[in-house]
Amino acid sequence: MKQANPKLSIMVVTYNQEQYIRQCLDSILAQEINFSYEIIVGDDCSTDTTGQILDTYAAKHSCISVKHHPKNLGHVKNWEYCLNQCQGEYIAILEGDDYWTDVHKLQRQADYLDKHAEVALAITNISIKWERLDANQQPIRHFTFESMGSFLRKKEEVCGVGWYILSSSSMLRNVFHDFHFPKEVFIADTYLFPYLLDVTNGLTYAFAEQMTAYRQHDHNISNQTNQNVMMRQVDQNRYYEHVFPWLSAGARKTRERYLEQLVFAAGPRLWKYRLEYIRLHPRKLLSKSFLKRLCKTMLHMLFHK
Repeated sequence: MKQANPKLSIMVVTYNQEQYIRQCLDSILAQEINFSYEIIVGDDCSTDTTGQILDTYAAKHSCISVKHHPKNLGHVKNWEYCLNQCQGEYIAILEGDDYWTDVHKLQRQADYLDKHAEVALAITNISIKWERLDANQQPIRHFTFESMGSFLRKKEEVCGVGWYILSSSSMLRNVFHDFHFPKEVFIADTYLFPYLLDVTNGLTYAFAEQMTAYRQHDHNISNQTNQNVMMRQVDQNRYYEHVFPWLSAGARKTRERYLEQLVFAAGPRLWKYRLEYIRLHPRKLLSKSFLKRLCKTMLHMLFHK
């Protein structure tokens, strides 16, 4: 007899996180819940011992199902695979370098979603483990999750104003059967949550309590600032402005932040991004400081080929 689908699918995405993955899985197994669940793990062809650690846990816990991709799929395709494996009514996401700090997190989120059909997404406040340091070995801080209180908001009031939802704090309704990310998507969760809220027209509820720990380190995909990453961020957010009109203010703000960095970066492929920024801010051409910086960039390109 085929076993009924679990109430909750816990999705873990990981790549080369041997120093973190045990704490991640232990925090899942420590959860105190009264319903059925499965743990879907996508290991994106790790080259360290992450795969062996996952197999050790899976051998001890039948609820854990591990997929070792034979080749590296990349961040988005690994998420896509895992989402399509989730059979539960709800999905909880935990990235391999994060962990849960409250053993009642999943129970509280599921209870809330059970009682509020109009809510599509439940998130928690977080604590941040600052492992990203500047030249003086001081933590680099640019997220403000610590100040988040309890709230219930419409999609426009969350994603539409550029709010960054931490995937590891989330529990969401499962609407991801036979799901595929558009090719324009570079960072999976920046599309996942707007898509969810758009197709459900659902609300987001936030718990004020810190139940999730998020590691801030140099390997976070959102912290990468090379030119290729910045260009993809611009292209991605331009796409979001088109497909999610209600999201356009937040997407445009993010796009312009990266465009401004690309304007003064040296590189022959960046002309279309410079022109895009100037089209958005034509009055910049009247600014001596802007023109001086732009000319300095051009001279650097000419004499440092």
